Amino acid sequence: EQLAESVVRLRESKSVVITFHSTKDADLCGKTVSLRKIVDALNLCAAVIVHQPQDRDYLLQIGVEKERVRLLKLGQIVYPEYDGGLVAQSLDIAQGPVIGSYGFLLPHKGVRQVIEALPALKKKYPNLLFLPVCALHGSEGSQKYFRDCRRLVEELGLKENVRFVTDYLPNDKSMTYLQACDVLVAPYLQTKESASGAVRFLLAAHKPVITTDVPIFDEFRGCTKQIPADDPQAIADAIDGLLSSRDEMANLVKRNAVFTKYLQCGVEVTYTVAGQKKAGLVKLVDFADKRKNSFRVVRQWKMRGFANKRFDLLFLLNGFPVAIAELKSPTSETAEITDAYLQ
Repeated sequence: EQLAESVVRLRESKSVVITFHSTKDADLCGKTVSLRKIVDALNLCAAVIVHQPQDRDYLLQIGVEKERVRLLKLGQIVYPEYDGGLVAQSLDIAQGPVIGSYGFLLPHKGVRQVIEALPALKKKYPNLLFLPVCALHGSEGSQKYFRDCRRLVEELGLKENVRFVTDYLPNDKSMTYLQACDVLVAPYLQTKESASGAVRFLLAAHKPVITTDVPIFDEFRGCTKQIPADDPQAIADAIDGLLSSRDEMANLVKRNAVFTKYLQCGVEVTYTVAGQKKAGLVKLVDFADKRKNSFRVVRQWKMRGFANKRFDLLFLLNGFPVAIAELKSPTSETAEITDAYLQ
């Protein structure tokens, strides 16, 4: 009712735009709060912004006029990638591996579940450090949750393995902490929120990210490792799996860098002519005369491996795959560029 009254009052002198992080009914001090009760006020707004298609559909269903509803996906912040080891040294973090979390310290964020997962991980990684970069919220619930988490750390004998960062930090400082980590986790429990800004911040740190398979993370299924919610053992297994594959991933990055150099500069080879060894450079791509290259576009190319994929369009340069394209119908109201990217 207070929101509706504010809209009515403000629209007399201003255009009112409201953004909803969630449109679901909520319990506030024992009272059910529902947008259904203020539809008339919402129809007085210049725009009502939501972040997910299901929220848009819900607003239309309860009677908010179509021309007022705007679907605006949360953006993705971008940061340069820095060497995690050097960043850790700058923060006086001498132990590792380092596991990080981010966001307000609230019960549904799953920080307690990560702490419960640490004893199993500590057996294999005795010097591991859990670094929750989680600011305290103004609510008493956040303060109580912090006390409960610290008590659990003491009970499990993990005081040397957990370092809470609970100040509300500038984004750049928070990102410095996250880039010092080896793995990042967002093990949320069920929540009525529709979109997560925290997970987008985690992804910007250029580290592997683990999330739970709750609806708020549906759009990130293709770029995070997802596990069951409220399952400390699943958290431990997922972290261990990513840490165990670090060397393999590092080698993969190095191999990609080598092959990129081959594409750009050519491959040094040795060969024998009339009994004499000679050295030469084989160019995989002719940048001087583009007509000497082979360009092909292939439809519905299937790839089998760690994950089976089928690309709508695969672009081949001299037989080497260099780009892919995912096609979506321009007439579909539900088709989103994010869906194509994640697919």
